[in-house]
Amino acid sequence: MVTRDSESRLAEEDAAFLAAVRVGIAQADRGELIDPRNIVERIEKHLLR
Repeated sequence: MVTRDSESRLAEEDAAFLAAVRVGIAQADRGELIDPRNIVERIEKHLLR
């Protein structure tokens, strides 16, 4: 049971990650890029949530 739950959670996390990557690629394709000077700030904000 625990293994099945872990496998299910891992599959869900993988799907969420791939969806986020696709969103990022689409944004980059549209030229919606982050200024490199703001990357560290955005990462810190994300980690502090």
